[in-house]
Amino acid sequence: MNQTGVPNPPPRSWRALLGLLGRLPQGALSRGFGKLADAQIPEPP
Repeated sequence: MNQTGVPNPPPRSWRALLGLLGRLPQGALSRGFGKLADAQIPEPP
């Protein structure tokens, strides 16, 4: 927050990423993040 109490806007790269994610269908995001969450993480040797 700045001195006037207004939150600082996010950087341009974050605004672009959020804009892109907002255009994707919700089902595609859900399936994509679901697959990411189900990925197996190998245990260290």
